[in-house]
Amino acid sequence: MIASDQLNHKGQILKDVFIKENINIAKLAKTLNVNRGTIYFWFTKPDIAKEKFYEIGYVINYDFGPILRQVQ
Repeated sequence: MIASDQLNHKGQILKDVFIKENINIAKLAKTLNVNRGTIYFWFTKPDIAKEKFYEIGYVINYDFGPILRQVQ
């Protein structure tokens, strides 16, 4: 569960889901055609485009929709 104080930091949301779902960042980076550093950089960003969430969600088979609706 994402803490309410973290809902405004989308990078933290992404990081929390990756930890919860035990996502292999190296494999994800390869699939998304980015380097691992890019993914770690996303964790620091307070704002990430919805399209990026949906792209990642598709690759890891995770629905970010409910979380993103809370952020609105």
